[in-house]
Amino acid sequence: MTNALIVNYHDACIYQSDLNLLQGNQWLNDACINFGMTHLSVRCNEETNKKKNNACDDMDEQDTSDSQHQQHVKMEFLDPSVVSFFMHQISLGDEEDIDELRNLYSIWGLSAEKKKQAAATEQTSGENAVALFVPVNDNNGSGFGVAASNCFDGNHWSFLLAVISTANGSQRFFHFDSSAGYNHLTAIKVSNRIRDIVIMGSIEHTSNVDIGADTDANADADVIECRSPQQNNGYDCGLHALVTAEAISEYSKAVEFMIGNNTIALKTSMEEAVEHFVAKFASDSDIGRKKRRQLAESITAIAHPAETSIHKNTVGKL
Repeated sequence: MTNALIVNYHDACIYQSDLNLLQGNQWLNDACINFGMTHLSVRCNEETNKKKNNACDDMDEQDTSDSQHQQHVKMEFLDPSVVSFFMHQISLGDEEDIDELRNLYSIWGLSAEKKKQAAATEQTSGENAVALFVPVNDNNGSGFGVAASNCFDGNHWSFLLAVISTANGSQRFFHFDSSAGYNHLTAIKVSNRIRDIVIMGSIEHTSNVDIGADTDANADADVIECRSPQQNNGYDCGLHALVTAEAISEYSKAVEFMIGNNTIALKTSMEEAVEHFVAKFASDSDIGRKKRRQLAESITAIAHPAETSIHKNTVGKL
């Protein structure tokens, strides 16, 4: 039996074997997680564009100001394969690899040009920020190096939010784990590598570069563990990670606190976002069941738009 391609959604490919994982109580693979993150990214971009258009037509000065304020947070939803790439296949001693890191730095909106834009708008709009929505797999912590075996093996997913200032490159890391403590050390390693990317991306030339020369780079990144609903089985971790990412991306109060330095307020607002979002579920086990069904329905709606009753504007809403 062939493993047919079901959908290619903005380069997030789902095959029949991937869809099968959503139709039973099974652990989600990287393809399912990537589809979920890509779906969130597309939806957030559409909603941001809609807000921009509304702001242009809105003569209310306060509403326009709030809209502009939020637009200075750029959300990037990472593909698990990208996380695996910079964790397992990048050597900081290889100049070509460092170029790859700088490419990521630019894609994330942290280039020198973006910093100049941030400095220009900081006086009126607050400090700009990039928010990386990072799916963390426990295999990401197996060690750096190009010789890592099967980068897609793993047992547990969690969610890491990295908030990076485009003005000065400072970073804050927040970790949500549906099996508290399980991925803590891995989240630190992933955060360390993101910090490496920020450091390397901000350096103009690769010659004689030593990340260890930066005192802060010799210590682990400070990863803040956040309160999160807990799974009660061995297979819903990926679904919890996706629900957390969705909750935070939709909660405007949390997005506002990504700008500035009030880390405690940001942590509290994100925990509130997740708590409010999951309140619609009957129980923690209901989170996995409903999110699993929602992902399967979204894939079906995209693959067969004429055969589904799910409207374009409501696909993906829980």
